[in-house]
Amino acid sequence: MLNQSYAGNLQAFLHCPVSAAITEARAMNRAMEALEAWMSSNRLRLNSSKTQFIWLGTRQQLAKIDLEALAQEFPQITFSQWQRN
Repeated sequence: MLNQSYAGNLQAFLHCPVSAAITEARAMNRAMEALEAWMSSNRLRLNSSKTQFIWLGTRQQLAKIDLEALAQEFPQITFSQWQRN
């Protein structure tokens, strides 16, 4: 996992095959939970309304991701086909 920090922002990246999308989303979700706990213990708050997961890939690879399974696994996350970074 690669992290880039900006003033008040954090971007975390990971690479995985489509077949591991749910497994890697679980890992990223655990990392976000750990970050949220750390922030809370330091009197900071993670703005979950601005937290986004973005899948990058070719149109063909993105079409293979089971968004329905991801939505069932992570009901707190909203999935979108378009995003601006």
